[in-house]
Amino acid sequence: MSLPAVETASLISFLSTLLNTPSPTGLSEPAITLVEQAMLEIPGWRVERTRKGALLATLPGERSDQPRALSAHVDTLGAMVKEIKPNGRLKMTQLGGYAWNAVEGEGCTIFTQDGKTCRGSILIDAASSHVYAKKVGETPRDEDHLEVRLDERSASADETRSLAFRWVISSPSTRGWRSTTVLSARAIWTIKQAWRAWLPRRVRWRKRV
Repeated sequence: MSLPAVETASLISFLSTLLNTPSPTGLSEPAITLVEQAMLEIPGWRVERTRKGALLATLPGERSDQPRALSAHVDTLGAMVKEIKPNGRLKMTQLGGYAWNAVEGEGCTIFTQDGKTCRGSILIDAASSHVYAKKVGETPRDEDHLEVRLDERSASADETRSLAFRWVISSPSTRGWRSTTVLSARAIWTIKQAWRAWLPRRVRWRKRV
């Protein structure tokens, strides 16, 4: 008798939804809530929050003297607004240990302190080869030279400051191949989610055998 199959379609759907749920470090509640709701739909699991807001899911087994635990995080790499530059663009400080050139050219979502969002692009401050020529290739990819250009009408620090931006999160691509800087942790959560849905069926399968 073969083991119960993993539902691939639901696994991919969950992964895509999780990837498209922004959750930079310090703003991970939406992703935790998403995982919590998905867990509550699986029979047999007991789901609760810790005092610090972490999600704890328990599946009682036939024995309790040798428990097993798996852990993963849902907060992702991102950035915080460090400074509003005189031209209205945003200077960032990293949340996580990624290389700056890994996010160059990415679209991003910026969060304001009052919960609103805005789109933007992460580019170097000398991005146009028609204007800067060789400087485009010579410019260091670091905190001092990458900036967020907002999809808003803002040409000064005062105009941008009125928007009260706080967090920046790179937007993953989920078209075709799953290519994104935040895939690793989300993929782990997706595998665990599929495992959680599969495990109760595995227990029932063992009892039938």
